[in-house]
Amino acid sequence: MTRLGPLAVPIALIGLAVTGLAAPVISQDSLRKSVRSVLDRAQQRIESRSDIWADHSQWESAWEIETDDLVIRTTRSFAFANSVAVGQQQMIGWFRSILGEGAGLQSKLVVNIWPDRTRYNAAGEEFGADHSSYYGSFLAARPEGLSVEAAWDPVAEFDGAGNELFCQMQITHSLLHGYVAQAFPSASLPTWTIEGLAEYFANYWSKNWAMARLQLVRNENRQVDVGDLLVTSEADFNDSQANARMITLGMLFVWLMEHREDSKLQPLVKDQPAEGPFLSFLLAGLRGQDMDTHPFRRTLGDVEALLEEFNAWSLPEDSADGR
Repeated sequence: MTRLGPLAVPIALIGLAVTGLAAPVISQDSLRKSVRSVLDRAQQRIESRSDIWADHSQWESAWEIETDDLVIRTTRSFAFANSVAVGQQQMIGWFRSILGEGAGLQSKLVVNIWPDRTRYNAAGEEFGADHSSYYGSFLAARPEGLSVEAAWDPVAEFDGAGNELFCQMQITHSLLHGYVAQAFPSASLPTWTIEGLAEYFANYWSKNWAMARLQLVRNENRQVDVGDLLVTSEADFNDSQANARMITLGMLFVWLMEHREDSKLQPLVKDQPAEGPFLSFLLAGLRGQDMDTHPFRRTLGDVEALLEEFNAWSLPEDSADGR
């Protein structure tokens, strides 16, 4: 599933630069300053741990940058490695803010960004490609621990989305899988929920771009019905509708988590766990509880009403990706 052929077209939801990552609810100036301060300190730590003058053009001497929760490896450049490290560490912060700490990360998650598709495909063959992602990224179970395997594509352009942000997007999707595997080892989630969560956080990079992709899918009559999404299996992300299914699923989560009145998150409060009806449903699965008995399951059961409301929804015209 993770193999990329010479004509593969990467489809993902790409958007803003790292410093413009969107938040679901928080928009206060004080939070922006706080986040910026944290990122500045993280970058200083990263630079202090790195030999920026050595030759890192070969994988054996690749850049290896550590953050509190991650190890990033790439042969591209220090600037790129640093950008990935800072951005993905921030995403780990959002995972914790929304989903909670759970059991915590037992070890640092490694992110290997391979310099070409050949090396990436080799990693897939060695460590398994049993993952539902339809683009060049997957979570590998190496003997030494979990790692995100991603492919750097020098020509990855899709509707104006740059290849560097495309790579960041892929990593975020797979990183969520790694975070859940470590922090919630008892999780029992249907495929559509774990894939929806992964794409939901990936959409942080630009919900406006994602909405444009969803609208295109709608206009071309390729949108997958909500009823079909709610029974999505691993195999469904390997068929001709995989692209439309992931786009629709990701934006369904944006709608349920941030916009639908009876399901969305409540405004986040510092040092307090996130709350919301749909989130509560997801957390039940993360904790290994029976999701079918959760009260929100009844809302999902009225598929026709859900589909009609979702099809009529779009992001507000004044919606901004940055905060």
